[in-house]
Amino acid sequence: MTSLRKFGLFCLAVFSFLVGSAPAYADNYPSRLIRVVVPWPAGGGNDVLGRLIGQQMEKSLGQQVIIENKPGASGIIGAREVVKAKPDGYTLLLTSNSLTLNAALRPERQQIDVLKDLEPIAVAATVAGIIVVNPSVPVHSIRELVALAKSKPGTLTAGTSGVGSPAYFLLKDFESRTGIDVVEVPYKGAPPLMNALLGGRITFGIPNPAVVLPQIQAGKVRALAIASTRRSPLLPDLPTVEEAGIPGFVDNHWMGYFAPHGTPAAIVDRLTRAIHDAVAVPQVAASLQKTGITVDRSSNPASFAKLLKQDLEQYRRLIKAAHITAD
Repeated sequence: MTSLRKFGLFCLAVFSFLVGSAPAYADNYPSRLIRVVVPWPAGGGNDVLGRLIGQQMEKSLGQQVIIENKPGASGIIGAREVVKAKPDGYTLLLTSNSLTLNAALRPERQQIDVLKDLEPIAVAATVAGIIVVNPSVPVHSIRELVALAKSKPGTLTAGTSGVGSPAYFLLKDFESRTGIDVVEVPYKGAPPLMNALLGGRITFGIPNPAVVLPQIQAGKVRALAIASTRRSPLLPDLPTVEEAGIPGFVDNHWMGYFAPHGTPAAIVDRLTRAIHDAVAVPQVAASLQKTGITVDRSSNPASFAKLLKQDLEQYRRLIKAAHITAD
């Protein structure tokens, strides 16, 4: 047998082994602990969602699922870590539409191609922010807040989770639609933003219900409107922002899971089923609903990928129309 033929047979054997072993590898998944990176501080909406779903995923996957909070740079730091991880299904990302916002607003900083560097698994839930003010602020409606801001341009302060975060984009969209000019104050996430609001260090914010509902119910902040297409069953008397007189102002905020690019499709599908199983548990859906979060039982890798493309197109149009910059 010639050396060339021997080499060819060797290559064929290696290829056959790799092809044959891939399904077996997926079938044995998972065989150890799964790490879910949440690029936001503990206590925020993504964190609350991740811990509730993680507990149920442990039951269906038979392995421990831990949450690791990696806040910073509007979710970029944690996302980069997952992009660089081994594509074996043991390091996942749970983040929000901040991922597509950053990709549209400042791609050179994020350094992540959302459509190529990550494998979308599923959207787990959606949520809409609530515009709230410190009780010391003399306004009780969106119209009054806008009037106050116009009477003191460049004076009112609004908290966000940093440039490129969903809260930042909402604020800029709010400014554009109302013609007001306020000072944006960035924080590393919703919990520190809420501390600043409670302490009177900022005028208003648009945090998600998971962190702000208890403060609203306790009377520690005043809710003006919810950035949703319909009223929240938890706050039925609270109008939507559109009802309050600002057409089209809606928070399309999703929270979803990703794996590094190259993760085997069989593993991605296994994770999708585990997420669906988790959000289908009545106690999980009920617990999340109490925080204003609505679970998504229909999302899959294909529909999530389509949503990401739509997000990027929509945000690029809105950024251009509202003259939003990363500075």
